[in-house]
Amino acid sequence: MRRSSASKGQWFIISAVIISGALLAISFTFRGYFAADTSAVQLNDQSYYFYSINESIANVHASNADCATKQKDMEELEYFMSQEMMSKGIALAMIYDVDCTSNAISKKLLLLQSDNMEVWEGRRPVVSSLIIQEGRGKAEIGIPVNYEFNVQADVYSSVAGESVASKTFTVPAGATEFDIGSVSSGNYVVLRSVVLTGTRQFVL
Repeated sequence: MRRSSASKGQWFIISAVIISGALLAISFTFRGYFAADTSAVQLNDQSYYFYSINESIANVHASNADCATKQKDMEELEYFMSQEMMSKGIALAMIYDVDCTSNAISKKLLLLQSDNMEVWEGRRPVVSSLIIQEGRGKAEIGIPVNYEFNVQADVYSSVAGESVASKTFTVPAGATEFDIGSVSSGNYVVLRSVVLTGTRQFVL
């Protein structure tokens, strides 16, 4: 009777060891399927970069440096952060003025933009319509802004689908409209700009 109990105990221990080993082997085999890749989240966290850049601007603004030094510091910040964001597939727009009278930075727009996300602070221009007047395309800005910005206008033939013209120009601060050049009825126009919002594609 004692031998039977001892034998059962030994088999119980052996079975527990075998089962534990099997479960451990399975967990090692499948652990890659359940691991979360946090690096992708960090690389694409535009909000993190946005607040980091915002804090850097605030530090330059709060510094006791003179106007010329603040201007240089902002230019360096914009250059290095643009390069850093570009390496991560993110477009950066920093539009600002350094007021030498008050020795302060006036931030007009801070924008980070990628294929799947936009985050910004400030006012952005909105194109509300695009019409033809005397053979020229006239874009109306529904929300004017107090800074100048660049726009690329690509014109295509809606019949053949071929590129007709491409023009890059600067829209002045406070403008309520801008001219994209000669276009014909039936053309397809695409407006490209990092800061621009609203409708960007028009069929005339």
